[in-house]
Amino acid sequence: MNLVSFDIETWGLHPGRTLQPWHVRDKESGILTIALANAATKKTVVGRYPTSGELKRYFALDKKTIFCGWNIKFDLAFLIAKGLLYPLQKYRYLDGMLLLKRMGYDFSTYALKPTLRRFQKHLKNVDVDYSQDIKFKTGDPHVVYSDEEIDRMAEYNSRDAEYTLKLITYLAKKAPKRILMQAIRESTASLQFADAWQRGILLDELELKKYSKKLNKKITYLEPLLTKVNLTPQIIASPQQLKDYLVDELKVTLTEKTENGNYSVSKDVLNKLYYATIGHQHQIVRLIREYKKLKTEIDKFVTSANECLVTGDKVYPEPMLSGTYTGRLTYSIYTNAMEVKKYKNGAVKNIKRKLRIGVPMHQIKKEGGIRKLFVAPKDHSIVELDFSNQEMRLIACVADETTMIDLFNDEKDLHAYTGAGIAGVNYDDFLAMKKSNPDFYNERRKLGKLTNLALQYRLSATGLYKQWHDTYGLVDKTEQDAYNARMTYLRLYSGIPSYWMSSPFKAQRCGFVESMGGRRCSLTRWDTLNRYRSSQTAINFPIQATGADQKILALYCLRDFMQRNGIQLAWDLHDGLFFYVPDCMMQVDLVLEMVEILNNLPYKKAWDWQPQVDFPVEAKIGKCWGKLKEINV
Repeated sequence: MNLVSFDIETWGLHPGRTLQPWHVRDKESGILTIALANAATKKTVVGRYPTSGELKRYFALDKKTIFCGWNIKFDLAFLIAKGLLYPLQKYRYLDGMLLLKRMGYDFSTYALKPTLRRFQKHLKNVDVDYSQDIKFKTGDPHVVYSDEEIDRMAEYNSRDAEYTLKLITYLAKKAPKRILMQAIRESTASLQFADAWQRGILLDELELKKYSKKLNKKITYLEPLLTKVNLTPQIIASPQQLKDYLVDELKVTLTEKTENGNYSVSKDVLNKLYYATIGHQHQIVRLIREYKKLKTEIDKFVTSANECLVTGDKVYPEPMLSGTYTGRLTYSIYTNAMEVKKYKNGAVKNIKRKLRIGVPMHQIKKEGGIRKLFVAPKDHSIVELDFSNQEMRLIACVADETTMIDLFNDEKDLHAYTGAGIAGVNYDDFLAMKKSNPDFYNERRKLGKLTNLALQYRLSATGLYKQWHDTYGLVDKTEQDAYNARMTYLRLYSGIPSYWMSSPFKAQRCGFVESMGGRRCSLTRWDTLNRYRSSQTAINFPIQATGADQKILALYCLRDFMQRNGIQLAWDLHDGLFFYVPDCMMQVDLVLEMVEILNNLPYKKAWDWQPQVDFPVEAKIGKCWGKLKEINV
């Protein structure tokens, strides 16, 4: 495979613009220099202030070329903003940072310079101190940079590209083939996420104002009630003051502590107090919980959205591929900005501060109405494609749990099956109760669902009981009920406890645990202090990481279809992928073809793994995320 590494250095007129590709369009940011190092020719090309035409020539190579780099999503976003989406779509990519994570390396930072130091002994002629004299400046590059500084920047840029090529070549040779291939698929999906990032996510400003007014109205209603019981926003916002209030004035007992040894007043603690208290105590804890929830909603979404919308009608949360150790994607809502602070004594200091660019998409839930703020761009609709019961189907396959596999293949309701077992009723008779005794059916099916979701990752009976009480408010259920539900689950699905035992044992023997798609997580700490945590990781990781890999494979397989039909990736959330699909007479047909592709992903060819069950995909469509309607697939 012919690798060509690429790296860009960027400029911005204002603090933060240097890291914001969407400002290329208003000419407030851009590409300062670009360097491409070709493994085949052993030559490095460097361009200064490259135009769109020059950039297109740089990327006019053989289609078999694999472009590689370090955190390439950032570079690709700037290139796309310069008009290179079409030529970039022809190639595959390899991000060294994503490959490194897939191989199971657990570093505190994956930045290029520290990583080069770690592998320096394996790389020839690499000087890791090459960046010491480089100074990045804010402003018009033609004004703030001298010719000499631009030359130094170009040299620095070429070193980045050359050293990245050496490092990725070394890692690619060391990586098992299926890990390497899946890293290429994930890196190629970086192009879609880079395009989504620089394009931004459209918000309905009128709906945002309504939502903000609604939340603030609730806050205004609660504040006098809090004042009556000697509570202020300052007390609730301070963990220490809130702890003192709960213990000294409300007379509740706190047991959980933080890592610093202080008593915790976290969300989970307040949830437990809410269900454990009665009367006056219960009412005050309820007020505190509701007030904190509203403030969190305002700070996390309303305030951040308003900050972002100062200069437009979009937010630009940055997708962080492999943002978690399992490979699940997260979103960054800040970008760094360097400002020069001048002191009275004449001293000058560079100050780093954070600028808000988006809202945390990965934390948005169905409740609260926040989804109504997100709307489709003109002449497009939002489409959600969601893997139904993804993790439950994955654990059935990974654990080779035959009863679960049979239930899924027979298209039976797994939650109702578990609920029937808890109720001690035959499955068919239990389904009949949906009409004859709906209250009994709904209650037991809910218990079945909560038990399924909790126990797939080895929760104890005590843990299940606490979850029922503290999270879902099932205060009428006893610890014996939870014990019986857990025993029923283990009896119905005997392959699951076998998996709980075999997966940690295998991980301890191998030193790592692996997803079906070839993502690894190093597990070497099995002493008494870390054994339980390592065991839990060995159980959880293959399921959650395979789910992440499944979505990457989905995007890779959708790639050509999306290009042909003008379909754009919008964002990612949990088990679902969101797209902008053009409005046309064939729109529903396009969505159904996307569903067909995802229903038939080539697991055997891509991963050398054939799942024992199907992974059906559900589809929804609409102009507003909060009002999507299901498509019958």
